[in-house]
Amino acid sequence: MTVWSYSRDRRCGIACSATLAAATLVCSTFVADAREPLGSARPQIVTRQSWGAKPALPGLVPQKIIGIIVHHTAAKQNTRVPFPTKLRNLQSYSQQIAEFAPGRRKPAWPDLPYHFYIDASGTIAEGRDVRFAGSTNTNYDPSGYVQVALEGNFDVEQPTAPQLEALKKVLLWQSIVHGVPVDRITIHKQHASTACPGKNLAAAIPGLLAILKAGPR
Repeated sequence: MTVWSYSRDRRCGIACSATLAAATLVCSTFVADAREPLGSARPQIVTRQSWGAKPALPGLVPQKIIGIIVHHTAAKQNTRVPFPTKLRNLQSYSQQIAEFAPGRRKPAWPDLPYHFYIDASGTIAEGRDVRFAGSTNTNYDPSGYVQVALEGNFDVEQPTAPQLEALKKVLLWQSIVHGVPVDRITIHKQHASTACPGKNLAAAIPGLLAILKAGPR
């Protein structure tokens, strides 16, 4: 049973299909990081531990954050499969050599390719440790960027209102924590030859950035 199927073409950096059987849902645990200063605007996060992440493999590359990049998963939203199951299956796919397009294979990545994932309900989950660069199948260097992915194919469907609200919270939080100015928040297609994050999510980004730039009212 396909539980979180990513596009197999080059339009999205993950370009992967996870076809593992559904597993038992892990209860979500929401935590705040005591190391972060008060006012860091940290939203509620489903931790790696709570969704059942395996340890990262060797090969993570340390990074110094200079910006944030927004993506979509390029697969239609699927509310029937629990979010933790999708994340576990994506991690399993990510950590093995696999074909993502005819005649093209990805290497085994150390971990999920992105740092934060937002499902259709607006739930935010922790992906790869943000201290380490993400992974991509597209032609750019992901080092230095916080990578945020929303579940959906936004060339053919709309991001949900809860997703956009969650995205705004993640962007605000990460921009504060890492000192990233609003003009360093971008979308995948600004860095590589790709349609990611889809035309409908791309159209929503300027409005979100305007809200962030305006600051608290």
